[in-house]
Amino acid sequence: MSTTTPQTMAYAFLKTCGMHPERIDLDASLDAFLDEMQKGLDGQPSSLAMIPAYVAPTDSIESGRKVIVIDAGGTNLRTALIHFNGKKLVTDQFQKTKMPGTQGEIDKDTFYNCFADLVLPMVEEADEIGFCFSYPAEILPDGDGRVISFTKEVKAHGVEGTLLGQELRAALAKKGVTKQIGVVVLNDTVTTLLTAQASYPTRKCGSYVGFILGTGSNTCYVEQNAHIGKLPALNEGAQIINCETGGFNRMPLGRADEILDKKSTRPGAALLEKMISGAYFGELVFHTLSLAMEAGILSELKIDRSLNTKAVNDFMIIPEDTGNVLGAALAEKSAKERELAYWIINGLLERAARLTAVNMAAAILKTGAGSNPMQPVSIGIDGTSYAGRYFYRERIEYYLYDMLRVKRGIYYDLITVENASLIGAAVAALGK
Repeated sequence: MSTTTPQTMAYAFLKTCGMHPERIDLDASLDAFLDEMQKGLDGQPSSLAMIPAYVAPTDSIESGRKVIVIDAGGTNLRTALIHFNGKKLVTDQFQKTKMPGTQGEIDKDTFYNCFADLVLPMVEEADEIGFCFSYPAEILPDGDGRVISFTKEVKAHGVEGTLLGQELRAALAKKGVTKQIGVVVLNDTVTTLLTAQASYPTRKCGSYVGFILGTGSNTCYVEQNAHIGKLPALNEGAQIINCETGGFNRMPLGRADEILDKKSTRPGAALLEKMISGAYFGELVFHTLSLAMEAGILSELKIDRSLNTKAVNDFMIIPEDTGNVLGAALAEKSAKERELAYWIINGLLERAARLTAVNMAAAILKTGAGSNPMQPVSIGIDGTSYAGRYFYRERIEYYLYDMLRVKRGIYYDLITVENASLIGAAVAALGK
C-alpha cells in the first residue's frame, strides 16, 4: 500500500515539469531583476523598458486648486473635476462613459472630440488636466504622451502616433476654448504610486513604489535622475520610472510556461506577466493539469484553454463547489485526485507569489531608501489578483518580509489603494 500523499505526488510532478516553486531562487532572481532594471535605465538591451514618466512625487498637495482628470482605460472613460480640501478629496462633475472606439471604429477627430466634449464644461474652473492613459504611450519631457497602440477593443483610426495633450487642446480650441490648459499624461501604475502618497500626506516616507497585479502586472518607482544613463542631459532631482515589469524574462520557464507562451498572441513577450497575472493564470493551470493528465497522475478532465483565473480561485476557496467549470470537472473524480489538483494549483500559486515578491522587492531596493524604519518605502498596490487570489497576499508578504526586513534591513509600508487613476492623475496635475 502506497503512503505517498497527494501533496508529495503533486510537488514531485511539478519538479519533473520545471514548475516547482522552489525553482525560483529568490536571491538569484532578485539580482537578475536589479540587473535588468539598471540595463534598461542605461539604454542597454533589457527585458525591462524602464520608461521615464517625467513626473515626481510632490512634497505637498495643494489644497483648494481644482484640476480636471481623465481616466482612459479598458472599455470605460471617466472624467471629473477634483480638488483636495486639506486631506479630503472632493470630486465634482463626475462622468462615466464608454471609451471612444469601443462601440465601432472612429477617426482621429471623433476620438478627440469625445474627450473635448466631456472636458468642455469644466475648463473654466481648472487650468490643468491629469490624463491617465492606460494604453501603450511614450511619455515626453513636457508631460505629453504619444499614443503607441491600443488594445483590441479600441478602434480609432489615425490616433496612433498622435500627441494626446496637443490633440485634446486643439479639439478644445475648435470648440472656442482660448485659455492655455496644461496636460500631464501618465499610466495607471504611476497613478497608483501617487495615490499611495496622497493617502497619507503627512507620512514621511523614504521613497515610493507603485505596483499593479490584476489582469496584467506592472511596477513603477522613484529613481534619481543621475542614475538614468540613457538620459544624460537631465537636471538634478528624481522622477518616476515605469518599469514595464511584465516583460521580465530572466527566470526559469517550466513546460507549461513554454506551452502557454507558444500559444499566445505574442510569443516571447510579457513572460513574467504570463506567470503571475490574472489574464493568464487560469490558462497556465490548464496547461499544467494537462501535463499531469499526460503523466498519468490525473485522469481526463473536462476543461480547456478557456479555463479562467476566477474558476481556479473559486475551486481553491471551496473545492466542493460545482458552480464553476473546474470544480464541476473535479467533482467527478476521486477525493485523492481532487486533492492532487489542489496541491498542483497551490504550487503554482506559491511560485507566482515568489516571483511577485521578487518583483516588488527589486523596485523597493532600487529606490535606495528604506534603511530608516522611521522613513519606510511606501508601496501603493492595486489590482484584484493581489488581494483576491487564494491566500496570495499572505504568501507575497511572507517572502517580502524575509528578503527585505530579515536579510537586508529594509523597511516598507504596503498600502492598498482605490480610485488610483483619478486621484493619481489629480496629484500629477497639481504638481505641474
